[in-house]
Amino acid sequence: MLRGDQTARYHAGQALSAIGSAAVPALTQGLEHADGDVRGRAASALLQMGAKATAAVPALTRAVGDPEQRVRSLAIRALGEIGPAARPATAALLKALEDPFADVRERAAYALGRVRPDPRDAVAPLTKSLEDTNPGARRGAASALSAFGPAAGPAVPALVQALDDLRVREEALKALGAIGPGAGDAVPAVVKLLEQARWRPDRLRVLATLEGIGSGAGDAVPVVAALLKDGDPKVRERAAAALGAVGPGAKDAVPHLAQTLADADREVRRSAFRAVARIGPAAKDALPALVRALGDPSPTERMEAAVTLGALRHEAAPAVPALTSALEDKEVGVRAHAVRALGEIGPAAKDAVPALAKLLEASDSYLVRDVAEALARIGPDAVPALVEALKSTRPKEARVAVIEAIARLGPAGAPAAAALTTHLGDPDPHVRLLVA
Repeated sequence: MLRGDQTARYHAGQALSAIGSAAVPALTQGLEHADGDVRGRAASALLQMGAKATAAVPALTRAVGDPEQRVRSLAIRALGEIGPAARPATAALLKALEDPFADVRERAAYALGRVRPDPRDAVAPLTKSLEDTNPGARRGAASALSAFGPAAGPAVPALVQALDDLRVREEALKALGAIGPGAGDAVPAVVKLLEQARWRPDRLRVLATLEGIGSGAGDAVPVVAALLKDGDPKVRERAAAALGAVGPGAKDAVPHLAQTLADADREVRRSAFRAVARIGPAAKDALPALVRALGDPSPTERMEAAVTLGALRHEAAPAVPALTSALEDKEVGVRAHAVRALGEIGPAAKDAVPALAKLLEASDSYLVRDVAEALARIGPDAVPALVEALKSTRPKEARVAVIEAIARLGPAGAPAAAALTTHLGDPDPHVRLLVA
């Protein structure tokens, strides 16, 4: 079917590709044809079929060694489109990294990134390809290394060198970010690029890399924190996200993030809240700003503040009065997040127990469950309130939540034993089962 003049061959290839997997046997035969143009048409059709051409992997693997460059290139691309199912072709693709034609080497590198073979087989050859004489092949190698994530760690020194190559830099940055904390040794070079960056896209690319490196990017904190005052809101947003990814190691940036919680841009503020939350208890210096945010006119801001205070755990104890007041917020979302935050604070939130106990009367069963769990986290100081709750008539969901909270207290819940006993005769079998 792939024989005939050029136009007929083209349309035949398109038709076979449209047929899908049922056409694979015919196309596989085409890969073995004596005419190089027919082999190329067959490889092209299989390329367009993507994963539907999986059955052709053995034939495509052989075609990677075809005497014609165009056929080799198309076969390699087809294997890349098939993806991980083409892993049996790994050896052939790795060999193609040394093909005399740059186009084939480049295609092989990109294909390896999509096929994702065992990193132990692929990372070293791809790292070597970062020194290829052709920029496209170098770019392809850097791109492929991204697909291996942390397993590409051995490539970090070569990727750092690749940062000096303008034609490869973008892919090298992506690869370093994908490697994660294991790329920490690259941070000085990446920070240097950030300091040199004058255009928004360049800054955003470098910030994305530092965000990917995460906890390994602690040395970048001062430079990134300075960008929280950048004139571009997108840069400020991504700078906050990068600081959050560093985690507790970014605690020195907390004063800057605290100021950013009042940024004029909504997305920047959201990113700053999340960054403070990811830094966790080490971000205690942001407490005053978070407490102020609990009084913001926007319910979204108030919810963000409550969630972030919860992430600070015991260090948020000074915020207990403000969170207790938030239990009366007109927005149920704010109340719910304030409840959870008090639970995260734990025993230091004992002064909030009376206010939390009142919410056990709420009609919202989900809120009642959150309240009961928060009281359990507060610990022994919450037992009297839980015992009192057992004495009153409540919906089944509320009774279950309170009993489960007492159970989580373990031995500390012993004072509730007598009250629990009264529920051995509860009309609901589920409640009786929990008590027993």
